[in-house]
Amino acid sequence: MQEILRSEGDVRKREEIGKIGGADGKYPCHLHFELRDESSRMWNQAGPGYSSDRNGWLDPSDLIDNERKKAEQ
Repeated sequence: MQEILRSEGDVRKREEIGKIGGADGKYPCHLHFELRDESSRMWNQAGPGYSSDRNGWLDPSDLIDNERKKAEQ
């Protein structure tokens, strides 16, 4: 991340949460979206990415689907 604009709290649809810097030649610029709970060993710190330890890491699909349903009502 070149710049973190939001690190906690609610996020509105289309709200900018960070800025990605230029590619270093190895990987195109991209962003990983993670949800974790307090049982994660990486709680409250930036993750290493692609970890095999999934303890405390949450699948955002249910949250996203539920919020979409609420918005449609």
